[in-house]
Amino acid sequence: MIQINHVNAVRHRASTFRRLFGDKDMNEKDSFADRMFFQADGFIKEGRVVDARNLLEECIEKYPTHGRSYNHLGWLHQEKYKDFVAAEKNFVKALEYAPEYPAVYKNYAFCLSTQRKFDELEKLLERALTVSGVDPSFVYEEYAIMYELQGDYRLAIQYFTEFAKTALDQKLVSNGLRAIDRCKLKSDFALQ
Repeated sequence: MIQINHVNAVRHRASTFRRLFGDKDMNEKDSFADRMFFQADGFIKEGRVVDARNLLEECIEKYPTHGRSYNHLGWLHQEKYKDFVAAEKNFVKALEYAPEYPAVYKNYAFCLSTQRKFDELEKLLERALTVSGVDPSFVYEEYAIMYELQGDYRLAIQYFTEFAKTALDQKLVSNGLRAIDRCKLKSDFALQ
């Protein structure tokens, strides 16, 4: 009963948004879809996963080309529900409708890496390097992790080196150097 009332309260809040802000004659940056998206983002930050999911699903139902909503919904499926199939479907839609949104590359890369879908991951990382706002050190680190998981320690070391060289945070640089040492050690084991 409480859960149903809570869901109804979220739906009521969305209809209140519609009455207050409307969704006609608004430019794309100030759209109702964006308002719903940022409300859902707030729910995520507050740990209100079900509310966020419901609002994102409503947003997508009403605005099926709102790519950032697909990204956040994919993140919820991946991180909170551990449903990687649903997460991947949402990330694909996010890339289709918001290819310039940097967060989708990071989230989708984690999803593909977790599932060890390396062919798709490699294509995604290639594409990510061309997108403004995507941190190249992140991309190099993901390449490195992918090669490490595949046992190609030479390429892993090469990409961890690029990661360390492009990272702007001392802690990340240190992480890259430790990863290089780890891969060298693994490489020695592989030779035995």
